[in-house]
Amino acid sequence: MRKPRLLWVSDSPVLYTGLARVARELLPRLACQHDVDITCYACFSAHKDIDPTKFPYRILPGDDQYGRETLEDVLRREEHDVLVTCGDVWMMDWVARESRSSGRWVAAVTLDGEGMPEKWQDALRTADKVVTCSSFGTQVVEKIVPERRLRTIPLGVDTAAFKSLGSRRDEARLGLGMADRFVVGCVARNQPRKQLPLLVRAFKQFLASRPNAVLYLHCDPRDQAGSDLVELIHREHLERHAGVTCNVSVVQGATADDLNAIYGLFDVFALPTMGEGFGLPILEAMACGVPVVATDCSAVTELVRGRGELIRVKDRQTVGPYNIALAIADTEHLVGLLHKLYESPELRAEYGRRGREFAETMTWDRCAEQWAELLEEVVAEGDSPSSTRRRAGSDVDLWPSPPVLSRRPPEGPNGGGSGMRIAVVSTFDYPCGIGVYSESLVEQWRKLGHEVWCLGERVPPGGLRGEFPAGQTVRCWQRGRSWAEVARTVRRLQPDVVNLQQELSFCWDPGEWDAVLRQIQAVCPVVVTYHTLPKEPQPVTRNRRPDVVVLTSPRAFEAALREGWTTDNLAFIPHATARPLSALPDEVSHRVVTWGILGQGKGYGECLEALKLLLAEFPDATLTIHAALVPGAWSEQVQFFESEVMPGVWRRGLDTKVRVVLGWPSDGDLQALVAEHSVGWLLYHHFDSAWCASASLQVGWSACRPVITSWAHHFDVTPDLQ
Repeated sequence: MRKPRLLWVSDSPVLYTGLARVARELLPRLACQHDVDITCYACFSAHKDIDPTKFPYRILPGDDQYGRETLEDVLRREEHDVLVTCGDVWMMDWVARESRSSGRWVAAVTLDGEGMPEKWQDALRTADKVVTCSSFGTQVVEKIVPERRLRTIPLGVDTAAFKSLGSRRDEARLGLGMADRFVVGCVARNQPRKQLPLLVRAFKQFLASRPNAVLYLHCDPRDQAGSDLVELIHREHLERHAGVTCNVSVVQGATADDLNAIYGLFDVFALPTMGEGFGLPILEAMACGVPVVATDCSAVTELVRGRGELIRVKDRQTVGPYNIALAIADTEHLVGLLHKLYESPELRAEYGRRGREFAETMTWDRCAEQWAELLEEVVAEGDSPSSTRRRAGSDVDLWPSPPVLSRRPPEGPNGGGSGMRIAVVSTFDYPCGIGVYSESLVEQWRKLGHEVWCLGERVPPGGLRGEFPAGQTVRCWQRGRSWAEVARTVRRLQPDVVNLQQELSFCWDPGEWDAVLRQIQAVCPVVVTYHTLPKEPQPVTRNRRPDVVVLTSPRAFEAALREGWTTDNLAFIPHATARPLSALPDEVSHRVVTWGILGQGKGYGECLEALKLLLAEFPDATLTIHAALVPGAWSEQVQFFESEVMPGVWRRGLDTKVRVVLGWPSDGDLQALVAEHSVGWLLYHHFDSAWCASASLQVGWSACRPVITSWAHHFDVTPDLQ
């Protein structure tokens, strides 16, 4: 099979810019590890003597701006399957106007602010694929580009090169006269977006009460695009407490070893940026175990939240010729965060540990693997679009049965058969439907004779409703924290299959998700149960894929089919009752439908429409809404139900048939409902706009009704992964 031929256009890999770093790290891996035939059109560089051991691919020198003058000739002359342009949209928007007789165009774009000019939008619409390196960038582009042409591939860091100095740190600081100093450092280009003057002013305020502090800036102090930092430091009388690296520019930068030594000097890395397309220096600082303070904006939030301190955004300004809305960091808040970290070595150490753990999941090897998969897909689509990722259409059954059933032990639960070894990762015993769902799932699988471990938060012995061996509960993950410990636990347990009970807030970072998924799949197959899906599929359906995905709402199932999944590795299993209700009488006079709402106020109007449809189908039903309020937001959610939900019920004429109960329904609540209303059917489900359309509602209802008194059958759904 012929190698895919790639023409990559970006800053020259011999330079010292962020885009050059991407090319320098990514292209050798694609060439050597993934067998891609690469030609790099190197912008801003006329270098012709290139070391082939460092750059194992052809480099075409390009000294004009982003190839505007000469790339068209290169496109005609160089045979290629895929053209990749890597940079800000404004750098490459002209490519859309060029005549490309062959090859497909992948636009790899970095977006550091909100808003996009019309000509940028037009350019991205002509690209065959658009790749962003952050969830923020994806959110900006998804309004313009169809989901099937959009990918999120985060950048990486070389954790072998960027690491803690360890015992060498004290010696290095002593040699520079920093032994007893608190070092606030920054590695960034001196340009307006980085807001280095704001950092200088904030440091001056911090210094007033912390006289042992110093500021270390690694950048070109007189970059023509930025400020004269030497003059600014002199004006602020900081010569004895602030310094800037000399002889640094885009053509004369520091090696990875030099940068690692610089990061190692810092007690805190601070960057009051207006916006970042990704933030490589932030990730590098994390890899070195340095706590990070950066602005709560753009892709920065994804990198830093939970692993460092985020500077509050004081204002937003529309800047530049393209009218991009960028953030202005709150100087006073930055000063306060520096004091906070100064006073707490323990917090600095904790952020350093979390940052390093996260960095270990964000490798360039992972990035290259995702790019290789994308290039293979793009080449295949170019050869025969109809033969690759099948889309949902008239020939696709949107409502198939689950593809296969699980392997039940031959002798049954008490017959001595050997079941599967299953690790279930979820938010056990958390006050939400997923926790209840997961507990019931574990109980049913145990009854079927499988050996099950619970991995997640809140899984102490006895935490589950039923008896559960203490040795099979492992607290190795918390909501909003790193998944790295989950991968380590799976490697230790060596199960037959891992089931991840996934929800939007559980793993928001696509790079970490892909890396952890890869590590788990090296041990065993992965089945992901998705309980919610946004209008654009989660990163799990864009990048590295599980072996099987189970979706619990019709709309999510349909979206996944359109994203390119097939029913060979996709199952639709709707939610039903959280507890078996086999004791219910057959003859009843009323039907009660209990819905659980995770009270965040989204889609309530559509949910009320769903209630209206249910009442039309079951006119004798009495519907009780149990509003499950999120801890920490009680008052806001109570106000929401009083001001929005109940008036909506009244306006739709449902007030005599629907009641709202605030709080999470316990087993006692369910028993009370059974006793009060002679319950015949109980449907336990999150409110989800997937259940709004009558067709979806009808499918969901008909699928759930037969399993109300036999929920165990629907838990027996682990696909045959042979």
